[in-house]
Amino acid sequence: MNGKSTILVTGATGTIGKALIRTLLEENYTVLAVVRNLEKSTQLFSNQVTHILYDGTTFSHNLSSLRPDIVIHLASHSTSSDEITSISTLINSNILFVSLLLDSLKNIPLKLFINAGSFSEYHNNDGVLNPTYLYSATKTASRFVIDYFSKAYSFAFINTILYSVYGAENQNKKIMDYMIDSLDAHPPIKMSDGNQVLDFIHIDDVVRFYILIIKKRDEISPDYHEYHLGTGKGTSIKELAQTFKSISFKVPNIQWGAIAPRKRDTTIAIANTKNVFKDLGWESLIDLETGVKMYLSHSKGFHA
Repeated sequence: MNGKSTILVTGATGTIGKALIRTLLEENYTVLAVVRNLEKSTQLFSNQVTHILYDGTTFSHNLSSLRPDIVIHLASHSTSSDEITSISTLINSNILFVSLLLDSLKNIPLKLFINAGSFSEYHNNDGVLNPTYLYSATKTASRFVIDYFSKAYSFAFINTILYSVYGAENQNKKIMDYMIDSLDAHPPIKMSDGNQVLDFIHIDDVVRFYILIIKKRDEISPDYHEYHLGTGKGTSIKELAQTFKSISFKVPNIQWGAIAPRKRDTTIAIANTKNVFKDLGWESLIDLETGVKMYLSHSKGFHA
């Protein structure tokens, strides 16, 4: 033990989880990684972390004996589908898992639980809970599960609402990846009408937020706190395409309107960062142009 907090991270092999754990290890924190794929976790982190396998019902280690101080819950199943085939996976991944996790930790003096929520829980971008998708509804439901345990077992609960995170390669492609694919593409990449407005936040800013929270853990009251992580600025998909064009000197070949809008979709999602700045002094430091340049510089899909 090094005197620093022991951090349990779920979703450790995901995009944000990988970036966060690398930083935690650089800063000499003890890391417990809860994963579903032990081989992948071992390849990523070797023996630098304690690997905890979750098989859908049980954990490979006694979590209470590992005594984490802080949990950062990043794991989730994300989809805009509400088909019957998705329902069980959404409930098991987004509600059952966190319930079992918290039950396994209820007998230790946990100090802080940090949850990753989604902007799609706020369909009208007005701060009022109104889940856009079934996925969003399960994320909203899970916050009440966490809040119950927080009140029953006296640990602080921070709910972070993540906006459109970019800046690292994703296993599942996101809008930034499709933009890279579109540069001088033949045939054109099919997209929606391009009018959706999103708040793009670089992954380095997100990781910096989590590190800040960990360092301020003793200043956080055992209560519910909600922080929206974004830049506070909206960019339409068409405007994003122009940003890629000006930086790459390539033309995004996009067939706008080729993909029909979903029955229910978020059309505008811009973070209200007032509280996170007021309470913690945190704000994003990487603007969109700088972030896109950084992403293009290491993207496997981009060739200058």
